Amino acid sequence: MSDIDSTYIESFNARHLDPAAVAKSFVPSVHFDQLCGNHHSVLVGPRGSGKTTLLKMLQPKAIEAWDHPQAQKYRRKVSYSGVFIPADISWGAQIEALGYGELSLENHRTLSIAAFTTHVLRALIETMLVRVARNRDSEHRPFRRVKLNNDDESNFVLEVSNAWKINPTIPSLLSLKHALRARLSDIRLLGNQGALEDQNLFKNELKQKDFLHLHFIDAVSAAIELFNDYAGEGEAKWALLFDELETAPGWIQDELIRALRSVDEKLLIKLAISPISSNARLILETSLSPAPGQDLRQVRLWYPEKTSGYAFCKDLWDFMLTAKGFSPIDPEKALGTSYFDPERESKGQKSTVYGPSGAWTERFKSLAARDRSFHTFLRIKGLPIEQIDTASVPMRDKITRKVAPIVAVREYFLANDIGETPAQRSRKAETLYTGAKSLFAITEANPRWFIGIVEKLLSETPEHARVIPRPIQAAEIEATSQRFLAMLRTSPVKLSAQAMQHNGIVGLLERIGTYFYRRAVLEKFNPEPPMSFIVDDAVDEPTLSMLETALNRGAILYIPHDESELALTSLRGKRFRLSYMLASTYGLPLRLGKATSLSTILANPDGERKQGTIPSLFDGMQND
Repeated sequence: MSDIDSTYIESFNARHLDPAAVAKSFVPSVHFDQLCGNHHSVLVGPRGSGKTTLLKMLQPKAIEAWDHPQAQKYRRKVSYSGVFIPADISWGAQIEALGYGELSLENHRTLSIAAFTTHVLRALIETMLVRVARNRDSEHRPFRRVKLNNDDESNFVLEVSNAWKINPTIPSLLSLKHALRARLSDIRLLGNQGALEDQNLFKNELKQKDFLHLHFIDAVSAAIELFNDYAGEGEAKWALLFDELETAPGWIQDELIRALRSVDEKLLIKLAISPISSNARLILETSLSPAPGQDLRQVRLWYPEKTSGYAFCKDLWDFMLTAKGFSPIDPEKALGTSYFDPERESKGQKSTVYGPSGAWTERFKSLAARDRSFHTFLRIKGLPIEQIDTASVPMRDKITRKVAPIVAVREYFLANDIGETPAQRSRKAETLYTGAKSLFAITEANPRWFIGIVEKLLSETPEHARVIPRPIQAAEIEATSQRFLAMLRTSPVKLSAQAMQHNGIVGLLERIGTYFYRRAVLEKFNPEPPMSFIVDDAVDEPTLSMLETALNRGAILYIPHDESELALTSLRGKRFRLSYMLASTYGLPLRLGKATSLSTILANPDGERKQGTIPSLFDGMQND
């Protein structure tokens, strides 16, 4: 692939892409390593975090087509055949529409279960077709291919058809796939006709149709046992890969959660879900709830600490350069060092960035000259600014490393006059959030965000330039942040007094961001200002609902106290931070920081933005 176009970017919104197309642009992460093992799994992550892509990469067709230095390693590690069941056809509108809403709840559920089961069985047969395909693309390395002669295929289909109560036109896998598609039409027709009948009479009619009462786990287990035997693979494992579980009806969620504990040992289940959903039931207060770490492994697709995602961003950067046809270049050479993490001097120099004449020392002096509270803080800590060049390295590093991110934003935004309440500069943060590690942090290692920004930067920079100017970086980062906020403005919000008071989701985030900015920049120097919040009991339900949407869209990130509790049933008592994608909008340091209660933030009158509170970064923003 010589260029990165819109198709490349869309590959990270992989819902409708063929598995082979997904594989062409897939870069493995620690999450994929955690997911692909021989165990049940639950993927938890916000929109754009790669849940669909990760699941699709476990399909035989994707693993075959994957051309990556680590591909062979994963071909050895994935010891099962993945069957992807997409949410957009397995549940949602198609199931809800059965019978035009005129069926009784019991009759509707009977038909819904049958439709869901049929979707799963059809996906299973599609995977089996890939595994027995005789045509082998010379560019691909066959993965879990098996030989099934015509007689074995015919016998398998006949036995499975009997178990599934279906009659394909001819005894072939392809004919069976088409018969299952026809069964979906039959179920829809039944529902539409039944809507016109007496529901008690229709219930008795449905009882007589055996195929409506198949259980998807039993039906799948029967088929894989037969397939394994005919293929000579006795104990081979299969994995059902369910996407977007939060959009599924509650009864489907219940069935899948039960299956995590009682499923056939030759069958694995891997689920993808958003961090919170009103009907998500992965954490149940019942004996049926699977035990994380025992029955399943939860995989968190976000990084509470920004540095954890740097390695993946670096790998993705390298891949994108290759795909673009550019020569390799270290991201810090192309993008520069982060304002929050200045490059250390070369080995030949004795000083460090925290030493005399180092980058941070100069920044500390600059801030102390205009910020009396910071000047006083250093003196109280035993490191007066007049002695910072001569202080011992342990003393200097102990203080400077801890407060450096706060110093960065204060020194950047505060105007040049001394006072107890420093004034701020009326200028945009044109370069504050640029540089490689700042970009890595801002994108949260979210593939969709990272690819969107970097693709634009690469497309605007000739290869021979080798360096991407900071103004271009800043413009694209701000543009992406604004697009993100525009998307959040379109998110549905329940009408309420609180929603109007907050001015929607974006207004709520702005109040939080403004509070953090004021505490970090405008008030007296605090080495550990709050940069995260806890949703306490005083937070009302409408605000809670907006926060849930913000969490599932990636605008706020959950900071788990317990890694076994990733999929949430409630936000109360939990700790969150704003996405670093919003840091440039609100003028915030790229750090986690201490937590304060959300009700404290919202009760603070200064949380309401006033003209000029944040330096011109709000220019062009519109309210909900």
